[in-house]
Amino acid sequence: LNVLRTLKITRERLPFRKNGQTKKHRMKNQLLKKFKKSILSRKNIITNFAIQLQLLV
Repeated sequence: LNVLRTLKITRERLPFRKNGQTKKHRMKNQLLKKFKKSILSRKNIITNFAIQLQLLV
């Protein structure tokens, strides 16, 4: 549940200007996409995602 909350916060904070987007934002967006797909087949994915998100912050 904490991860989902973090997801919301991250999504709200991200500026969706493609030109001004930084590498960090692009990486976060990719992680969000991966995470959405992987919700369908979630095993240790939530844990992995939380770890990756912490590395980026």
